[in-house]
Formats: sequence, structure tokens, C-alpha cells
Amino acid sequence: MKKLYVSATLAAAILSAGCSVTQMELPQNAAQKIEYVLTGDPAVDASMPFLTPEELVFYGFIGDSGIVPVSVSPSAVVVSAHGPLYDARAVRGKGLSISSYFSGTDSNTVLLLAYGYSPDGLSTRTEMKNSGFGSFTAELSIPQNAGDTLYYKIVDLEGNVAADSKGQPYAVKVYDRIVSFSYSKAYVYGEPADFAGWLTVNYSGPSLSSNTVFHYGWNNWQNVADTNMQFMGSSTYYSSANYSSIMVKIPNNAEYLDFVFFGNGVWDNNGGGDFHMNVKPIVIINPSKAYDGSKYISVVYANGTLSEPVYAHYGVDGWQNVKDEAMYAAYYRGSWLGFYSKTVNVEGYRSQFDLVFHDSANRWENNYGMDWHFDIGY
Repeated sequence: MKKLYVSATLAAAILSAGCSVTQMELPQNAAQKIEYVLTGDPAVDASMPFLTPEELVFYGFIGDSGIVPVSVSPSAVVVSAHGPLYDARAVRGKGLSISSYFSGTDSNTVLLLAYGYSPDGLSTRTEMKNSGFGSFTAELSIPQNAGDTLYYKIVDLEGNVAADSKGQPYAVKVYDRIVSFSYSKAYVYGEPADFAGWLTVNYSGPSLSSNTVFHYGWNNWQNVADTNMQFMGSSTYYSSANYSSIMVKIPNNAEYLDFVFFGNGVWDNNGGGDFHMNVKPIVIINPSKAYDGSKYISVVYANGTLSEPVYAHYGVDGWQNVKDEAMYAAYYRGSWLGFYSKTVNVEGYRSQFDLVFHDSANRWENNYGMDWHFDIGY
């Protein structure tokens, strides 16, 4: 009997996806195919494809981006390592959820989160909620005057360190807001493919409320519209304890999305500059912190001019450690989902992810010569 532990946190590291901790057992006489799900949505899970246990090909969702295949060896999914399992990002004035998994614990195990806003000032402690199945979670409130970085370690009642970053506190970057995106092709949802797809916008910031308004337009504020965002409540996946989300259709002629947020009587307009998201092409990344401080970064490229095979050409911190890797063309039951994806590993504590794309015909997408540069925290 081979036992495989499959968790949202590990899936987050591999696929930047999230779900509750589950356990599968593969008997020696396992059938040639097994069904594996990640979404937690019964309507979606019922339609997931069957998978071969020999290669254990995972299918998951990058937000609402669609189904992405990633091959890993079965031994890679045995969860026994300690440490944070989410790439936490904090927002001033909001909540923060930090989760960790520890093997060999039970419902009587008590662990504390020791934290502060300087690496030598971890004077505040709070007990982490014990799931009884190895998962521990702490819910924090980030003050408006919080520093730029939250530092923490996980300790036991005697102060012995249960988890840190190679002898140093973990560092969580503190933001005024977090805006993240995901993409899906129209026909995934049974809609006619007469537009460029769906863009999901997730938000946590000063305008976050139970009825945040998403005020948006296209191509320099044309076709302006208002719509209420869906308040999603607590979410470990997005790290901020509360966030709101909205899905909008992308017109075929759209070059970029213009938007601001309104809630709590406050307009969040990016300090007067508004927010803008290129949608031709659409480029989305999603970083997930690994146990050793490195990061798994899922990259999505869609609605662009390049043809398969598409390559992600990337580096870190000003184009250091440059690599060039072929991306997966995402398919579902024989139909292309309209985007390419790749999960890459960035070693060490890096703060910026540099990115462009090209195809085999040596055509490049480079953000009009500016390249793409993403803040990936610490």
C-alpha cells in the first residue's frame, strides 16, 4: 500500500491552487486510472478527467484560469516537511492568515506564532488553530501603521522554534492593497466564444467592504460600467483574510482594462493613477513560497500574437539567472483552453520576477519593449 498525502498547500507550491488537506491511498493493485480533483466544486470535480497513477499527472485550477497539467513523481507529494505553506501577503488594515503543516502532530499539540515588525522584535505571540490533522493556522489583524515587513517564527509553549527560515524569521511583505488576476476562455463556462474570455479581478485594500464597487472601462475608459464585487470573506489562498472578486468579459477589441474600486466611502484609484491591466496579451503570474524560501511561480500567457510552442523567457531581480522554458498549451478534453502555462522554480529569496515570451519563429512579446516585472515579495 503506497500512501500519498495531497494537500492544498502542496498543490499551491506546485500549481498555485488551494483546497483542504486530503489523503489518498493507492493499493498495489490500483486500477490503471484514478480520478483526482482539486477544486472542491462538485460541478467541476464531476467532470475532471481520469489520471494514470504511474505518472500521477495533476490537474488543477490557477484561480479561474482553467485546467493545467503538471507532471510530478509520486514521491514528491508525500508531505512531511515543516514550514509555511502559503506565500503570505499582508494588507494594512486587513486580516492575514498564515498556515503551516506539521507531520507527527495531533489535536493536543500547541504551537504559537511569534511575530513583529522587525526581525529582532518577535514579542507578540498568538496561539495557532490546530485542525487536528497537522495543519495550524493563525489569523492576524494588520494595523494601518504597520511597517513594510511582518516577521514571524512558529514556536512551542517553551519557546523552542518549530519552524523558521534557516535560523531567521520568515518575512511577509506588507502592502497598501493587493490586486490579483486570473483568466479563463469563454467556452469553459459554456458561453459562445464571441469575446476574448473572462478576467477575474481579486482585491483587498482600503475600499474593501461587503459591497465593493468595481468601476471599470476599456481602452482608456471607454464603455464605462459599475458592478458590485462578490465579497469572498476569509481566504488562506489569497493570504489576506478578506477579499472581493469580480469576473468580467473581455471584448475582442480590448487592449487593456481600466479600473478603480469604491467601498467604505473611499475611492481606491492607485494614488490618482487608476489601475490598468493589459489584456492583449494577458500575462498573469502567481507565486507560492516553497519550504526552503524559493518560490514556485505559475505563469499564464493568453490572448497574444505568439503561436505554439510558446516559451517563457525569465529571470529575477533585474534579469539575473535567466532561463528559457517551453510552456504548456492547456487543453481540456481535446479542446484548447486559450492559454499557455508554466510553473517555474525561483531559487533563493528574490523580490522581482522578470518576464518576456517568444515562439519558435523568434517572435517576441515584451510588453512594448518594457518587459514584465512582477513584485514577488521576499
